[in-house]
Amino acid sequence: MSTATQPDRFARVGDDPLVIEWHVQKHIMFTWEIDIEALDPFVPDELTAVEVRPGIGLFSVATLLYQPNQFRPGSPPFLELVSVAHVQADLSVKMPMSRFAMHAISVYSDSPDFIDQEAEKLFTPTTLDPSLTLTFTENWDGVDAADQDGPIISFRNTNPNPVYTPDELWGQHYNDTHGLHFGVWEWDGVKCEHMQRGNAGKFFPHPFFKGMDLSRLHGCYRQMIPKPGSTAVERFYKTRQLRR
Repeated sequence: MSTATQPDRFARVGDDPLVIEWHVQKHIMFTWEIDIEALDPFVPDELTAVEVRPGIGLFSVATLLYQPNQFRPGSPPFLELVSVAHVQADLSVKMPMSRFAMHAISVYSDSPDFIDQEAEKLFTPTTLDPSLTLTFTENWDGVDAADQDGPIISFRNTNPNPVYTPDELWGQHYNDTHGLHFGVWEWDGVKCEHMQRGNAGKFFPHPFFKGMDLSRLHGCYRQMIPKPGSTAVERFYKTRQLRR
């Protein structure tokens, strides 16, 4: 179900109720180093991009395949491709420690239902893309994304011996579409997360990146890949408007 109603420890964070609960079949997220100057145009003035070292920020792209029946019985599985800038977390928020905070730059999905719900509850910069395709490798540790405009990304795991462990992540998200909004998210599943260097893949010029200078991207900083056959849960809490 896309909107959760079961009372449990995930029902709220502080005064913010749970508004969306997604069940995810596959979820690969690669984080890349990028020159801050190339990232800054996509980060609102109120936020501060994370720097892993002077002048170098973090840019993540995630691919998700969701389970069926999220919106109603019989609703089909669907895809999401999302890019985010990593920003400083607000440590004053009453919540479990934030693993990372992100500001959404671009979101594509082939599901009209997903687009509508994201726009209504999270105010993400969503685009309906019926031609979006995600092709995952047999071991779920790599993915190619493309649509009618051409290839978008091609990611490959660089760890030959991944170790998968259960984990529960908490974080924060910002969206600046109808004013700047803030919210809390949670993710739990079985994953491998590592920082092993190597040829992690490539980016292609594409409208998805909204004119970002991809030549300013550097090596892959971190990779998160799911355990084959596992399912993850992703939760989002009611957003707050910070600026109109």
